[in-house]
Amino acid sequence: MSEFKGTVKLSTDRGINRGPSAVRFQLSFTDGQVTADVNIAMEGITITSDPSYREVGTFNKDTGELDLPIRLDATGFSIIPNFSLTFPGKGLTTGKGTPVPPFYPKGTKIGANGNIVLAGATTISGTGNPLVDGAHVQVELAGTIDGVP
Repeated sequence: MSEFKGTVKLSTDRGINRGPSAVRFQLSFTDGQVTADVNIAMEGITITSDPSYREVGTFNKDTGELDLPIRLDATGFSIIPNFSLTFPGKGLTTGKGTPVPPFYPKGTKIGANGNIVLAGATTISGTGNPLVDGAHVQVELAGTIDGVP
């Protein structure tokens, strides 16, 4: 088990922005695969990984590239409903993520000292609230991973 320590920043095209806020969470690396157990409290909201989302990420220890498909549940907003952020495919990545204008996420590969930036963008849907549905969101996690395999 490895630990990510750093900051998280959530940006939207609707003015709902949070962070950067300090964050820590666990990553599990097994035979070139990676999963995460995320539980983040930031500025009155909580973001947790959805345990029912069964996608597995990839990690190339030779290049430092990491792709983490993940679904994050965001709760605790005062005037908008709770929602999920699904990052399929490359997910949160150290490379170029899927563009969701105005966001063009780009991460940074894991360096020798464990420094990393994971970034991804997605669109919120299915809440039934026009303030939230259709919003484009980018998540950036910048920090270090202790215990990189």
